[in-house]
Amino acid sequence: MFLLVFGVLALFVFLHIRRINAKLAASLTYLFDSAKRESLPQTFDQAGDKKTVWTYCVFFAALPVLIILTATIPALSGLSVPMFAAGFLIGGLACDIVLTKSAKKTFAYFGKGLLGMLPAVQ
Repeated sequence: MFLLVFGVLALFVFLHIRRINAKLAASLTYLFDSAKRESLPQTFDQAGDKKTVWTYCVFFAALPVLIILTATIPALSGLSVPMFAAGFLIGGLACDIVLTKSAKKTFAYFGKGLLGMLPAVQ
């Protein structure tokens, strides 16, 4: 059942992206994105872009594997929430390091976010 729902979602997203790429003005955020794109520096690194895509692919491919492992191995079923939390933390940090090309920047952002959440932790 999970694979069916995941497949339908992936198909919908893929078709939606193709439609938006065919006619960019059809996007609901086109005007905002255009203004934002103008304010950003125009740098593009083809090798870095491939690295980013592969990092995200590995991260999102690992999630269904983790779901299947925690559902089929009884010893892991009680640890599923901490495993997913750790997976998202590690995956998020890895993806950000690839995007920013700087572990120092990534951990600075992470530290600021951590400090911002501390008042909510009881």
